[in-house]
Amino acid sequence: MKILNKFSDGTLRVVFTFIALYCLAFASIVFIRTMFTERMTSDDCLWVIEQDSNKLNEGLFIVQVVPGGVSDKAGIKDGDILIAINGIKFKDINEAQNILNGFDTDEVIEYTILRDNAVFKTNLVVFKIFNILFLIFSLLGFGFLIISFLVGYSKPKELASQLFFFLGCSASLGFSVIGVNNFFSATPIILINSLFGQVLFYALFVHFFMTYPTKVDFKYRKQFLILIYGLILVTAIGRIYSFNQGGVSIVNRIATGILIVYLSLGITFFMRSYFRLKNENLKKPLRIIFYGFLIGGFGFLYSFLLPVFINKPNFLVQPWIYTPAALVL
Repeated sequence: MKILNKFSDGTLRVVFTFIALYCLAFASIVFIRTMFTERMTSDDCLWVIEQDSNKLNEGLFIVQVVPGGVSDKAGIKDGDILIAINGIKFKDINEAQNILNGFDTDEVIEYTILRDNAVFKTNLVVFKIFNILFLIFSLLGFGFLIISFLVGYSKPKELASQLFFFLGCSASLGFSVIGVNNFFSATPIILINSLFGQVLFYALFVHFFMTYPTKVDFKYRKQFLILIYGLILVTAIGRIYSFNQGGVSIVNRIATGILIVYLSLGITFFMRSYFRLKNENLKKPLRIIFYGFLIGGFGFLYSFLLPVFINKPNFLVQPWIYTPAALVL
């Protein structure tokens, strides 16, 4: 990042501090909202706008009713159409979820349901969920931000330090929404910041380990880096577009595959440099990263691949199932 080296150490430290504080503020606001002030309320089922090529103009299809869950106990079945919550109608999933989030654990609410052209009302007891996946990756983002700020602040003109600083900042932005179920329905500022963080993190992960601990140099290195950053940017745009078209599932799986490839590339570049180092004094302090990859890599793969295999949103899965993802910490 040659452009940064035109500024003095002091100027770069001020800029890095401002960026770090911004990322900290953003991640903190999302954390407080998701874990406390706007904690998600669940009814043990999933709502969708479209089912079997049938798209609703009003109401939401109810699917994936959890056996023995609160909706199941209330007599709700897959394929029912939710028309109103406590008599309140809604325009879309986001508005319906905001209504539901207004109720606390053990509150009894009334659903107005349409089934076989007949309307009926039923009561169910809702509850607030504990989003363990969000908690794990939020803590990871905060940890990344703190360590990367210390690294960037100490050597603001060193390329590896600069890359690691921005890697930590992007982690705090991007990881702060992992596990948030209404991510694409978030406010524009949250959507932009989090997507920007996710786009940068995985590309920077590859870039950083092409630079540290030793530079991986080859003929088309510059073109390769442009491809790395460009591909994930296109993927992010595709996720937004597909969400608006109702095709999130397929694009999300493609995006997940690309992210796993990026993580694998970064780890491969690090391993290549690590095993080529002959100096034990240089190699010894890198072992913490080596063992960290072995442990944390499993946590990353687990958290990315689990939703693909169970094909359910995390709020319909028992929290303990996601606990192995804590290995990323």
